[in-house]
Amino acid sequence: MLLGHLQSDAIESHFGWLRQLAGANYHISVRQVMEGDKKIQALSLLKFSQFTLAELSRVTAQSNCVQPSSAAADDESC
Repeated sequence: MLLGHLQSDAIESHFGWLRQLAGANYHISVRQVMEGDKKIQALSLLKFSQFTLAELSRVTAQSNCVQPSSAAADDESC
């Protein structure tokens, strides 16, 4: 029996994941916590949405091409 698993809980696991996303730093900033939470939410949505990474990158590329109407006339690259 691994004793480390007896004292682990969901909160400790979550903050451990955030620290790993911040470059394995023990002391992370609020900004790094917020960015890490966004990454964790995106990964969780990707996991349960049945999207593949190819589909997700295609959708995000298309959404990045959406521009305001005044700038759309100037740039026809998308």
